[in-house]
Amino acid sequence: MMTLICQYFPVVDAIDADILKICTRAMAYKTSTVETYNNFYLKYLVPGPRIRLWNKDKTKYVDVKEGCHIFVTQNGVSKAIIGTPLIFYKYNQEKDRCECQEPLERAFVTIHRNVQGEFPIAVGFAGTIHKFQGDTMDDTAIAINFDQSNNLHLIYTALSRVKSVQQIGAVQL
Repeated sequence: MMTLICQYFPVVDAIDADILKICTRAMAYKTSTVETYNNFYLKYLVPGPRIRLWNKDKTKYVDVKEGCHIFVTQNGVSKAIIGTPLIFYKYNQEKDRCECQEPLERAFVTIHRNVQGEFPIAVGFAGTIHKFQGDTMDDTAIAINFDQSNNLHLIYTALSRVKSVQQIGAVQL
């Protein structure tokens, strides 16, 4: 199976900064890899200053930037449901809410704090392979990092999220 993957997919030794710069989305097996990719995305791929959204008691925060991709992580805080991809537009301090846009329809969506006082959003450039299960991705260049997992079901799940092999920019086994 791995021989077949190496024949048909752009396998690399490591997904580095140069690869991430040409990708529009990334998937990884480990949450720590996803966090690394999302931090890189915010720091280097989205222009502008970071916006730190603290929860009400200032113990947790999420960093975003205007124009960055995010996911909604909880139902009941907006008209968008959990897992919905959005583009962060701005934080409205006066109304204490996040204002976002749907990527395709361009409709505006507001996200309010949950009962814990947090904004239930996460940066959405990268996600775990499990989170993308069931989705079909339209992105033009996707990096996939299996973090040395040889689970064939996981590999199939990741590679089958795309409509075309040409969408896959790099695969790290």
